[in-house]
Amino acid sequence: MGTKTKATDLPLVWSVALILLYGCAGNKADHRRAIAEKYCSSCHQFPEPDLLPVHIWANGVLPTMGAFADIYKDRSGEYKLLPPALQQLRDPAIASMRTAIPLDDWNEIVAWYTTLAPEEIAQPEFPVRLPGNNFSLKLPPKKSASFTSCIYYDEKAKLLFQSDINKHILRVSDPALRQLDSLDNSTVVDMAPAGAGRYLLTHIGSLNPGGVTRNGAVEEITIAANKIVKRKILYDGLYRPVQSLMLDDELVVCEFGFMEGGLSIFTKAGKKVIVNLPGAERMYVEDIDGDGKKDIWVLFAQGKEGIFQLLNKGNGNFELKEVLTFPPSYGATYFQLADMDGDGRRDIIFTCGDNADQSPVLKPYHGIYIFRNMGNTYRQVFFQPLYGCYKAVPVDLDKDGRLDLAAISFFADFAQHPDLALTYLLQKKEGKFELHTDKQVAGLGRWVCMDVKDFNGDGKPDIIAGNMAAKPGNNQYLMKYWMNGPEFIIWENRY
Repeated sequence: MGTKTKATDLPLVWSVALILLYGCAGNKADHRRAIAEKYCSSCHQFPEPDLLPVHIWANGVLPTMGAFADIYKDRSGEYKLLPPALQQLRDPAIASMRTAIPLDDWNEIVAWYTTLAPEEIAQPEFPVRLPGNNFSLKLPPKKSASFTSCIYYDEKAKLLFQSDINKHILRVSDPALRQLDSLDNSTVVDMAPAGAGRYLLTHIGSLNPGGVTRNGAVEEITIAANKIVKRKILYDGLYRPVQSLMLDDELVVCEFGFMEGGLSIFTKAGKKVIVNLPGAERMYVEDIDGDGKKDIWVLFAQGKEGIFQLLNKGNGNFELKEVLTFPPSYGATYFQLADMDGDGRRDIIFTCGDNADQSPVLKPYHGIYIFRNMGNTYRQVFFQPLYGCYKAVPVDLDKDGRLDLAAISFFADFAQHPDLALTYLLQKKEGKFELHTDKQVAGLGRWVCMDVKDFNGDGKPDIIAGNMAAKPGNNQYLMKYWMNGPEFIIWENRY
């Protein structure tokens, strides 16, 4: 006969059962996490489930990631392997990014994210906004629908360059905003001075990603007597390039691309890919390690997001050094080096806010970060939430000797916080900032590019912002309103 369980033994029995239950659940969660880390960390920093709400994981990110493993979600919601007969029909653009994941492992990954992800992600509280009364607004004459992709002001030459990617034209104007000249067949998204009246123009080609797009180019123009007197294509057939700079006598190009791209050097011998990863977005050329050779800082912003150093070892060889990395949902957009705390060492100002891919929800971790230079490492010391932040420029706006920040947000919360699309932060004491906005610029445009220079020659930096009136979600009204708005604005500093 079996032994009867006494009533006094029931608590012990239940305790053992609960331990076994939660132990098994814990083991399953650990097992699923290990599988997710194995595959998801192979391409980018491992993303935790709480970075996105569960519906974004289930309906956006996971189905998209599954496609890279030839796994698709059918109408019933079940994941299946793409039949071999159909694999030859897959988009060739993803061939280089394809990975192999067994279907059983994939379902464990899906279960882990959809079980642990929150229904919604908590949103930040924004500090009190102070009025931006010390700036006045200057508007240009209206020339076309607002689709500015680049704004650049040369203080020395007193020339303003505005790229209209809708009309495929680059306009050159003086400080009175009188057009002096223009350049056709232009898809410029970045400019850099090259000396002696010369400028490097980076033409992205196709603004929207898709397939293997190779119609970008780098061009050099020469300006004399306020006229474009020469233009020369240096290199074409590039993967959606977004920036180009000179490294001694060689050209370095950030090819953001889509599935293909990278950081490349162009020499007389041809093209050499230094880093074969899409998403190369922003770079600076300087001698980092003091050995007399020019090195490269670079930000990658697609998949493997992070800031890296490329140390020049000579003969066209570079050593890649990781400085900071970020989860792929951050949407890295910009970085700059500046001594924000006055200790003589340059810190990193970093922004993230790209929100156009598979997870278009407001993200509390979008905004402006400052990483303090600790010598051999960088430590986060400041974060200002700013939905959809695209750029933050360190500059002393109020002439108190401390660096402030001017910022734009392309993916701002236009419904609740439209004033935060263009803002500035005044540093009142080390690491403490006041957030300023201005109702006169709120809602005027969708700011995608910005230059901060002394535009009117009064010795104070002004903010020049370009309006790209792309539709936010399905909001046709806002798009039409922005299209009819200014192509760019000049926010003149009155501090």
